[in-house]
Amino acid sequence: MKNVLLTTTALVIFAGAASAEVSLSAGADLGYNDLVNGGLFYDVNIDLTGTFDLGDGYAATISYGFDFDNSGGLAYPVPWSGASTASFDTFPTIEITSPYGSLKGGDLGDKGASEYFYKDRDGMAIDAENHDSSTRFDVRALVEFGNIGLAVGGAGDGAGGIDGLSVGAGTTFGNITVALAYDEADAALAGDTVLATTGVSLDTTVGGASIGLSYISDTVDTSTGVAVGFDVSADLSVGVYYANNSGGDDMYGVTAAYTMGALALDVYYDSGNGATVDTMGLNVSYDIMADLTGYAGVYNDSLTSVFYVGAVYAINDNLTATVSYADANEIDGPDFKDGTTVMLSASF
Repeated sequence: MKNVLLTTTALVIFAGAASAEVSLSAGADLGYNDLVNGGLFYDVNIDLTGTFDLGDGYAATISYGFDFDNSGGLAYPVPWSGASTASFDTFPTIEITSPYGSLKGGDLGDKGASEYFYKDRDGMAIDAENHDSSTRFDVRALVEFGNIGLAVGGAGDGAGGIDGLSVGAGTTFGNITVALAYDEADAALAGDTVLATTGVSLDTTVGGASIGLSYISDTVDTSTGVAVGFDVSADLSVGVYYANNSGGDDMYGVTAAYTMGALALDVYYDSGNGATVDTMGLNVSYDIMADLTGYAGVYNDSLTSVFYVGAVYAINDNLTATVSYADANEIDGPDFKDGTTVMLSASF
C-alpha cells in the first residue's frame, strides 16, 4: 500500500512535464420553501478536478468536492433549524488509468471491486459490499483484456493498512455476461458487510427481453433474484422482478413506463417485507411547451398516501426555475422538496 501511495504521489508531482487540465464544476439551489429555515434556503456543491496526461497511454485524475447548505440537517416534515452546514470530502479521489486497466482510490461510487461486474436485483436482501462512501479511503485495482475483467480492492483501516479484501470478475460469451463477486468477512467496516459474501450474476437477452439472474450467500443466508425487462413497443416497456431471501420475506414487483408525444408516465408496485407494507406509485411528466415541463405523482402504501406536483422551466442549459409542492421530501420523479418551493438552480 505504501509503494502504491508513493508511486501515485510521484506521478502527480512530475505531471507538470505532461499536459494537464484543471476544471471546476459547481451547482447551486437558491430559493424559498415554507418548511426550510423560515422560508429561504441554499444548497451549493463545488467539485475540483485535475486531469493529467502522463504519456504512453497513462493518465491521472484527481477530484475533490465540498458542499454548503443551510438545511440544519433535521428530517422532514419537521421545519429545518436554519443552521448552516459545510461538508468536505474526507479524502480526494485519485485514479491512474493505463491501456490495460486502472488503479483508483477514494470514493469509488458503487464501483468497488466486488460490485464492479456483479449485478444485484431488486428485492434481494444481500448484496456485494457497498463502496460509495466518501468518508473512507477505498482502493480498487482493475485489469481488463478484451471481454475479460478482474478487479481487486479493499478499504483503508485508518492505520495505514487495508481491510476487507474485495474481488470481482466478469466475462462475456456472445450475448451472455457472467460476473463473480467476493467480499471477505470484515467486522472493521461498521455498517457494511461483516460476513463473507460470494455471489454470481448472469445477464442475457432473448428476443426483445433482457433477463438477469443473481445468487449471493453470506455463509448464513442466501438471496436469489431474477429480473426481466421487455420493450413491448417503442413507447411501452415493462419489467418484473422476484427475489427469494432465506433470511426474510420473498420480494416481488412490477414496473411499466409509457411515452406518447409530450406525455411520459411510469407506474410501479413493490411487495412489502415483514412489517413493511406494499408500496405503489405513479409519476407523470408533460412537456407543456419548449423548455417547460410539468410533473405530478403519487406514492401510496397502507400507512400513508402522498403526492407532488410542480413545473420546471429551463431558462438555458445552465439555469432552471422550479415551482413545486410535495407532501414529503423527494417522493419520486424529480425529487421535489417537502412543502411549497420556488427556486433557481444553476450549474456550471
